[in-house]
Amino acid sequence: MNTWTLSGQVLLPEGQFAEATLQIEQGRIAQIRRGADPQADMITDGWIAPGLIDLQLNGAFGLDFTADPAAIWDVAAHLPRYGVTSFLPTIITSPPETIAAAQTVLRAGPPPNFRGRCRWGRPVRQSLRTGLADFGR
Repeated sequence: MNTWTLSGQVLLPEGQFAEATLQIEQGRIAQIRRGADPQADMITDGWIAPGLIDLQLNGAFGLDFTADPAAIWDVAAHLPRYGVTSFLPTIITSPPETIAAAQTVLRAGPPPNFRGRCRWGRPVRQSLRTGLADFGR
């Protein structure tokens, strides 16, 4: 289904919730119409709001990115059900080999069977000096 509608209490661009119907095309909001649509493809009594962005995520669901960088893909597959649609995977201050392993996982991209829809941010390169991050200066 490439185009569908979703109706319910929508967080509008003005910052207030109101009954509205979203038209979704190719996975993106194409139109917001005020008022509920009883003929919408999906009607919810919950809130409809933009996805959350987690700017520092060291792991989740019992998985730790520092201990197992490949866990990023398992976490990414589960985050959207909790409202998180974008995140920046991070590891704690670690030896250079640990940082390199995490960067290798991210550069390789998701595994072929990956079914997640979450976007992840560009990793911040950590400097070799303990506790400092290199923000590309």
